[in-house]
Amino acid sequence: QNLGALLRSAHFLGAAGVLVSFKNSAPLSAATSKASAGAMEVMEVHATTNLVRTLAASRKNGWRVVGAALGRTGEAVRSSELALGGAPTILVLGNEGKGLRTLVKRECDVLVAIPGKLALELGAGGGG
Repeated sequence: QNLGALLRSAHFLGAAGVLVSFKNSAPLSAATSKASAGAMEVMEVHATTNLVRTLAASRKNGWRVVGAALGRTGEAVRSSELALGGAPTILVLGNEGKGLRTLVKRECDVLVAIPGKLALELGAGGGG
């Protein structure tokens, strides 16, 4: 369901597509589609077997790679600032527990912290 929620959010925020790590991500499934509220069917979703190589190749082709870092290791940034400079941008998100792997961080042009409103972990049904 997390992948579906990510797809739904990416679509809502205007992302052109989503790239997932083939071996470290949930598979696309009926449950993912349901959680995405249809976004999976209208977005480009690609998988890579080697994220580090894919990011390196993307950078060579003019893409800006922005890594979302856990904690205070990155500069705070708003979504409107991510695409500055006109270059197409890849926003890399790590896993919830450990964040981005070291080799992935090395391929990022910049590490950022995306400030949240709440310090709680809330799913789509949380809050109240």
